[in-house]
Amino acid sequence: MGEILGGPMEAAARSVQEFGADVNASDLLTRESAGTVFKSWIATKVELQKLSVALQAGSSSDTAGSLYIQVQQQLRDVEFANKELAAQLATLNDAKSQADAARRPLDHKKFLDMLVDDVEEKFIELVEGTRAQTSNIDNYLKRLGTALEDDLNAQFYHPAFRRVRETSYFYDVSVGQVETTSVVANNRMFAKVSPQATMEFDLPKRDILINEAMNSALAAYNDYGALMGDPNFLSLMKMYSGQSPSMTFGGLGQSPYIQEVLPGLPSGTD
Repeated sequence: MGEILGGPMEAAARSVQEFGADVNASDLLTRESAGTVFKSWIATKVELQKLSVALQAGSSSDTAGSLYIQVQQQLRDVEFANKELAAQLATLNDAKSQADAARRPLDHKKFLDMLVDDVEEKFIELVEGTRAQTSNIDNYLKRLGTALEDDLNAQFYHPAFRRVRETSYFYDVSVGQVETTSVVANNRMFAKVSPQATMEFDLPKRDILINEAMNSALAAYNDYGALMGDPNFLSLMKMYSGQSPSMTFGGLGQSPYIQEVLPGLPSGTD
C-alpha cells in the first residue's frame, strides 16, 4: 500500500506546498496575481486527483478509504473557495472598471485645467512681450514725431507766423497778437489749445491796381461829391486854400495885375 501511494502522495504534497507559497507571495487583488494562483491551483488539483485515484484503487483498507474521503472533502472545499475567489475577483474587476470610468472625466477635467493654465501662462508671456515691443515702438515714434515737428517748425510753421506778423506792415490790416502753441494729443480735434484765445486771420483778396484806384476814386466821389455843390463848403475851401504871393489887388472890384517876370524883358503891367 505504501509503495502504491508513495509517488502520488509526494507529488501532491509538493504541489500543495508550491500552491501555498504562491498564495502567500501573491496579491489576490490584482489580475496577474490571481491568474498565477489559479494556475498553481490547477496543477495542485491535478496532483490531488491523481492521489485520489490511487486512494480509490487501494480503498480496500480503512486508511486508504478515510484518506480518500478526506482528500475529496478538501478538494470540494478548495474548489468552492476558488469559485468564491473568482466571483470576488470578477466583482473587483467590475468595481475597478466603474472606478476608472468615473475617474476618467475627473482626469480629463484635471488635464483640461492644466492645459488652460498652460495657455494662460503663455498668453501672459505673449502680452508682456507685446507690451514691451509696443513701448519700444511708441518711444521710436515719439522721437520720430519730435524730429518731424522740429523740422516742420523750422521750415514752415515759424516762418509762416513771421510772415503773418510782417503782414501788418504791407497790408491795411491790424494784427493784435500772434502766438504759437503746441498741441500734445493723439487726436488734434479734441485737444485743448493753450492759450484759449484764438483768432481767424483771413486777408481779403487783392484786385489789380487800376481797379483798386478806380474803386477808390468812386468811393471818394460818392463820399465828397455832394460837398462840391455846397457854397458854404466852397467858401471855406477858398478861404483856407491860400493865395499866390505874385497876385496883388488893385482895388475893390478890380482884377489883380499880371506881371511879366521873364528874364531879359522889361517888366511892366499891361
